[in-house]
Amino acid sequence: ASLTKLMTAYLALRAGVFGRSFVVPPDVAGIAGTVELTPGRRLSGEQVMEALLVPSANDAAETLAIGIAGSERAFVARMNATARRLGLRGTVYGNPHGLDAPGAHSTARDAVFLARRIMRDPNVRRITRMRSFTLDGATYAAYNTLLGVYPGVDGVKTGHTDTAGWNIV
Repeated sequence: ASLTKLMTAYLALRAGVFGRSFVVPPDVAGIAGTVELTPGRRLSGEQVMEALLVPSANDAAETLAIGIAGSERAFVARMNATARRLGLRGTVYGNPHGLDAPGAHSTARDAVFLARRIMRDPNVRRITRMRSFTLDGATYAAYNTLLGVYPGVDGVKTGHTDTAGWNIV
């Protein structure tokens, strides 16, 4: 599910996401679970990461993937190579956003490992604490309903698909 975005965020950090801007690709049209990013629009890396991690926008994941690797396919290959390099033996990625894909799967251990890695970044720590994300006057709530309700919760990522069910790291 959307815990896949932990690897998308990890690779974005390694690509220097916060010092870059990204152009929303035409491929985002029609992806479910989006903040309706407009193809051709230029966004800061910070805006794309906020959309990725707060409302879990699938179009943000696609924007990062294509902006970093040139295509979704190349990005997924990078995701899987990185998973192997990091020792994430229980994980195979099928896309950068986590919608159901044949053969894609992960483990709690692998998700926690990635969450710990990305939370080393102060920008990610700030973003994962956010209860909402606003773009062009539209506000999108965080899916992590524990934020602000349960003391000490400061992120990191939630996810859901019919196949995976509900999950949180």
